[in-house]
Amino acid sequence: MGNPPVVVTDNALAKSVYYPQFRLLSSVYISVGNNQQSRELFYEDINNIVRFAQDHLIMGVLADLRQLTNHVVHAVKYLDEEVIPLMKATGGYTHEAFVINDSHRQRQLALNLVNVLTRHGVGGRFFYDVETASAWLRDNIATATMRVPES
Repeated sequence: MGNPPVVVTDNALAKSVYYPQFRLLSSVYISVGNNQQSRELFYEDINNIVRFAQDHLIMGVLADLRQLTNHVVHAVKYLDEEVIPLMKATGGYTHEAFVINDSHRQRQLALNLVNVLTRHGVGGRFFYDVETASAWLRDNIATATMRVPES
């Protein structure tokens, strides 16, 4: 049967669930506003994920951004400078897929995020539906798993 999914964080901003059988974290983001409360929830969510990754092998992340309504420059910078290096240091993080809506703002955000991932040596792509993004992640994680030595 495998291990059941684990809820890593669940707040007004996001819900993140870890699927151990796939070594995959799936996060659905509702909104990241420019107010202090939204920023605090964002950092809480991301920091919970980073702490969780210290004890659980997360090879891939699926981030559903379709419901985001605000530009998140602070988030991209924080991910680039703090989060991605920490996730890479866990030894497993190899791929991230972003699910976006069809807006210009979301495409720009996704392109920025993919560029940041690429600079850190993490494979990244954006998609318009969860099913395609999940399939891409599972395929890439399976390939990467063959290269990860067992402890």
